[in-house]
Amino acid sequence: MLKKQLYYKGEVILKYTIKYPEITQSQYDIGKQRFNHINRQEVLKLKKSLQKENYITKQKKHMTITNNKGYPIMVYELYRETTLTYNNDKLISLYFDDYTFTGGAHGSTVRNSQTWDLEHAYQIPLQAFFRKKSKLSDRYSKRNKFTNSKNKLKLEQVYIFRSIANWY
Repeated sequence: MLKKQLYYKGEVILKYTIKYPEITQSQYDIGKQRFNHINRQEVLKLKKSLQKENYITKQKKHMTITNNKGYPIMVYELYRETTLTYNNDKLISLYFDDYTFTGGAHGSTVRNSQTWDLEHAYQIPLQAFFRKKSKLSDRYSKRNKFTNSKNKLKLEQVYIFRSIANWY
């Protein structure tokens, strides 16, 4: 886990907590090493993006403005939580929730996932779980719908998704 607070003029302007996965024991050493390497690189890239000069400069400028007006400082924040959803030593599946706050009314959360085949030392792409010729457009039907808005007839296209049972 990486955890740090960055300061400017004695005030915290940015803090981050990044919880990342690491496999410590597995019978598949190459898969374990590749998994750990990829996830460490991802964390280092995320940390570097947070500490970019333009990001910190933006927060310093924001802090100066808010201090002059007597407003409280809004600390920029990133929090990454990792959740393991499946592990049988050969296959492992997990997801990451990244919460970021850079001012405003609320932050935002982005979820990413990984599924690994440790025996063969590779990350399984999401499309591997769907039929080859399956496209998103195959999963919905397009229908025309007429609506009356302010006495004007308007044509809208409505997308109706088919049952998820047919997706695989």
